[in-house]
Amino acid sequence: MGGLSLLIGCNITDQTSVKQMLERISRTNHGVQAWLFNPKRLAPTYTQTEITRPFPFNPFHGIDEVSEIDGSDYQLEITGLITNKGSWTLE
Repeated sequence: MGGLSLLIGCNITDQTSVKQMLERISRTNHGVQAWLFNPKRLAPTYTQTEITRPFPFNPFHGIDEVSEIDGSDYQLEITGLITNKGSWTLE
């Protein structure tokens, strides 16, 4: 989409210059994606002192409004279009 937005107002035909521009933009996009999503790059690890307490999260309410969960009987139901449906406990 970024490549096409650069060509707004242009008469997009089979012109060589248009194809070259789109190919350059496509190569740049692939390079950025390869850098961002490198499968050989390990996820960062953190020490206990670097972990924020309480852990930051992104709800629509404040942390003081979060309900407490009893971990002894909590279950997460996995359903839908998946192969391995079932219930999962925190343990």
